[in-house]
Amino acid sequence: MANIIQAKATSLAIHQVVIQRVYPKPSLAIRVGLIVFTLWSPVAAVFYILAAIKRAQGKGTWHFRIEANGVMHVNVHLINAILATCYTIFNTASLISLQVDLKGLIQPHTVTFSLLTHPFLFLMGWIHVWCVLSIIPPSKHSWGNSQVLRKVRLMASIPPKVRYALVTTVCLIPIGLLFVEIEKTYIEMSEVLKVFHAYDADYQLIMENNMNAKDIETTNLSALKKLEELQRKEDQLIKLDRLASIGFLLALISSLSFILGGSFLIFRALNHQLNLLRQIAREKNDVEALNESDKNHKTGITNNPLMTDKHLTSFESKSHLDASIKAGPNIFQKLNVVINGWKTGLSSIQAFEQINAAFWSSVPSSRSKNEWINTKEDKIYSHYERRVKVFKSTIGLVLLSSTIHFAYIVLNVIILTNAFQVPQKHTMSDFFFLLVIWSNFCWNFGVGSAASILSFLVSGAPSPQIMYD
Repeated sequence: MANIIQAKATSLAIHQVVIQRVYPKPSLAIRVGLIVFTLWSPVAAVFYILAAIKRAQGKGTWHFRIEANGVMHVNVHLINAILATCYTIFNTASLISLQVDLKGLIQPHTVTFSLLTHPFLFLMGWIHVWCVLSIIPPSKHSWGNSQVLRKVRLMASIPPKVRYALVTTVCLIPIGLLFVEIEKTYIEMSEVLKVFHAYDADYQLIMENNMNAKDIETTNLSALKKLEELQRKEDQLIKLDRLASIGFLLALISSLSFILGGSFLIFRALNHQLNLLRQIAREKNDVEALNESDKNHKTGITNNPLMTDKHLTSFESKSHLDASIKAGPNIFQKLNVVINGWKTGLSSIQAFEQINAAFWSSVPSSRSKNEWINTKEDKIYSHYERRVKVFKSTIGLVLLSSTIHFAYIVLNVIILTNAFQVPQKHTMSDFFFLLVIWSNFCWNFGVGSAASILSFLVSGAPSPQIMYD
């Protein structure tokens, strides 16, 4: 009798170890967070869809537009709405399924739903890459006399078709890895559950039947082997995730490099052209002031007023936003100016759809700037204002993309280094909670929602008309 009691005590001890390893035990904060994320999940998709509908009503619907030189523009707003909707469907399904699983075991389909959100989020990032590469200045004159990094300048010299083929290839490789990871994860998790159910059947047999001590010990040995098998399966899952994280890190770094490199060229070109327009405005002001002075001298007028260009102060200031912030009398007005500045930047992203080679060549080079002295000041200012808006929207695009890229780079570094020491110190369930919360906090509850809401707010604004002549 004593041997039976001791054998059953061993069974209970083994069972406690298995339960701790397999069953999810989220904290109250995680449970509340999952509920909040579930309720908030559709927000980004809803606002992206509403923004796309408003734009379609006012400007029509289009998907792609190809220029004569092979540059392809995509309708970022429409494609983002489609991708955000797909992301929301799988993310919401994952969150609901996960909360159901908290009563028992996390099921393979729950993890699959969660992993299926990543391709759509990844594609949204690469749409931004495509957008940046489509408006890179096509010729060296847009950079002025500045020395631009050779590797960065090489990007602009690559023909559009080759550039897009390279981007598509770099994009499809990690997406292919994602689907391989999803398939392998589903299979491995199914095997883990199969091993657990086999163990649980043995445990129930011990607890519910009058087995002798020898049979219980034999069953306990079998349970220990199944526990070792569970650990091997978990180790395989972690190894799979760590291998996949290497590919994702390379893809994320490549994507961010494309965005930063392309944006660098755009900033250099815009800065060069803005400086030229400021010089033209100043020289035009000086010439007109001199002409006015000569005219006054001939007519005998002695007050000799200098020309007052209503736009010159705008050319001289770094930005209207900075000037307004410095002049604002209180914090609320300053905050309002910042918000309006971001709205202006986001609304001017529509200008990306109109930028082509003619846009960059519409401003004279350093050698031919004197030809613009007789140009009307309103036209000069219009060119200047358009480039300021594109500059702002490019900054917004870089900030948005960099934020989400860095967030997922950090996550993949955590996975690669196994910083949480799974499964030695933390369970696979804890690891999955980390992935879900990180993804939802960074995109669904953070950058994605903010960008979608602001996109909706500015969707009714008229598209800036880019001047080409």
